[in-house]
Amino acid sequence: MMKKVKPEGFFFIKGLQKAYHWLLNFSQHTQRNLVILISGFSVTLLGLLLVILAEFFFGQSIKQEILALIGVALIVIGLTAAAIGYFCLSVLGLVRYILYKPNKSKPTSPPQPPPSKKDSP
Repeated sequence: MMKKVKPEGFFFIKGLQKAYHWLLNFSQHTQRNLVILISGFSVTLLGLLLVILAEFFFGQSIKQEILALIGVALIVIGLTAAAIGYFCLSVLGLVRYILYKPNKSKPTSPPQPPPSKKDSP
């Protein structure tokens, strides 16, 4: 079980405290953050594909410009999602590790070996 450390410093402002707790809660879902990172990367590649298709398969026309604009928008959206996913996986994971210390339980005695069966004569 993790021991929660009380935030100090400028966290006395209610809005910053809510944002702080939201970010820590968001950083705990590693699988979701990895999905955000991979889907952002995929959307970026799709946007790049659209820009390349617009450049090579359409002549100078409005179709080319619209397709390239959609591709650039997908690139921006994908890079933003990938950056958010990476930020949550790396930086927020480190912050959560630093701020939440594991409970140190009292040391227990080492386990005793099971009693051996004595052979009867």
